[in-house]
Amino acid sequence: MTDAALTPALMNVPSAVPSGEARRKASTGFGVLIILSFLVNLLFLTGPVFMMQVYDRVLPSGNIATLIGLFAIAVLLYAAFGVFDAIRLQIAAIRGEQIAQRYAGPAFETALAAAAVGDTSARANAPEDVEAIRSYLTSPSLIALFDLPAIPFFFLAVTLLHPILGLTVIVAGIILAGLAVWNERLSRAQMNEGAPDVARANQMLVDARSDAISLLGNGMSGAAKTFWTVPEINGRLGLLDGTRLLAMFSSLTKTLRLAIQSLVLGIGGWLAVQGVLSPGAMIAASIVFARAIAPIEQTLNSYRQLLRARSAWANIKSWSDEDAAKSAPSFTLPAPSQSMRATKLSIAAPESDKLLVRDVSFALEAGDIMGIIGPSGAGKTTLSRALVGAWPVQGGRLMIDGADLTQWPASARGNFIGYLAQSVHLMDATISENIAHLDPTAPPKHVIAAGKAAGVHELILSFPDGYATQVGTGGGRLSGGQRQRIGLARALFNDPFILVLDEPAAHLDPDGLTALASAIAKRKRDGKITIFASHAPQLMRLSTKLMSLEHGRMTVSGPRDEVLAHMKVQRVEAGEMA
Repeated sequence: MTDAALTPALMNVPSAVPSGEARRKASTGFGVLIILSFLVNLLFLTGPVFMMQVYDRVLPSGNIATLIGLFAIAVLLYAAFGVFDAIRLQIAAIRGEQIAQRYAGPAFETALAAAAVGDTSARANAPEDVEAIRSYLTSPSLIALFDLPAIPFFFLAVTLLHPILGLTVIVAGIILAGLAVWNERLSRAQMNEGAPDVARANQMLVDARSDAISLLGNGMSGAAKTFWTVPEINGRLGLLDGTRLLAMFSSLTKTLRLAIQSLVLGIGGWLAVQGVLSPGAMIAASIVFARAIAPIEQTLNSYRQLLRARSAWANIKSWSDEDAAKSAPSFTLPAPSQSMRATKLSIAAPESDKLLVRDVSFALEAGDIMGIIGPSGAGKTTLSRALVGAWPVQGGRLMIDGADLTQWPASARGNFIGYLAQSVHLMDATISENIAHLDPTAPPKHVIAAGKAAGVHELILSFPDGYATQVGTGGGRLSGGQRQRIGLARALFNDPFILVLDEPAAHLDPDGLTALASAIAKRKRDGKITIFASHAPQLMRLSTKLMSLEHGRMTVSGPRDEVLAHMKVQRVEAGEMA
């Protein structure tokens, strides 16, 4: 099948989280594989039957015409065998790729959401799990599983040749199947034992790469290597033990298979000498037995891949079922334009019951600018992340135009929410693509408008490639201040109704700060809501409301002048008490 024919089949997959019903539909294509596998295994008997006829009919009679006729029939059957086998291999590869593509998009979103809250469960490795499924479903190892149900059929064929041969291969099959089950239990335990250390080592490697400059600058590369080596070695040793078990069982199975095949041949020879079995049937029985055992041996050889795929599928099923149960409604609310209210918001640390922010309430109308102030560790960043939906709210409600924020799917929030994180990371793409939220259909005029609003348009034009400049991984080709200003342009793209800025002045020079203040002032005139966490005086003067946080609690909130007056009184009283 050509690439042109494959592309529509592979791309015609939904992006929503697959439900249980969708998974059942995705697996229906494998029914064709079952039918084709039955035909392929049935046609495999062409060789043994042809051999029996040559030994038992052609050689004793010397009839060449019979030989030619038998050979012609065998060629046709072999051609059918080849066609059916090729078709099932292609169907397995295409169907496996379709299933993987069905989960690829949801897996990416799941991993992204997990990373945002520090979730290290199976959700964090969702794309890797999908890749493990794809790797197994598109490999020849999958075909061995579809050949396993044909084993009794081959045993029956041997039994029809002679009951003693049938009893021999059945006992041999039971022994080999027992070895396979024993191998499964021991190998899975060993593999599972080393998996957590391997996962921890991989995560440490990712962390080290993302902070490579700091590690090298502080002379920590050697210590980091040692720190990473311990779980890496422990994990690999655990996996090595499992691999050794697999190798041992694989060799044992192969040895037994060869010995039993010779035993079948020997018993067949004895029966032939007794005159109760023909020489052709003797050889055919040995060949059919070898074919019957082949799927077991192949499955054992690829058992590590099968274990990984099975574990990956269990992980995928767990998060896809959960996400499907709480999937967004089929309709989407219009973009808000009036208000934003919080009532007793409480936000917990990721994977923890400890609340970082609690009982925060405020009310903002169109045109309001609220500054969030407080010492380091007060909870400003935590609150900012929750206000844009990046972190879940543990208690209270966050309402926008009277509707809970969760009533808008995450993919739709970018139409009315802009967010500038304290530390800006850009995607490895062009400046225009980063500003446009990676939307290839975004009109250039909207990208330029966002650049101008952030006061970064002239800076971008000064680059040789302008808006087509590649920023590198994480935006590493740009300075911290340049990333901050492009991040601001990204947050301002599409002129969102709500803009949340976390320490936006941290990396800005005076010109950048002036541009930021100008953008916020314009948003006020346009009736937009802006929230910033910063103590920059130039921004504080623009605010209409202020909120003060200390130790995760809101100490005061209200109109700017009233809050400043209240804080001034508190400082005076504290000084008098001192």
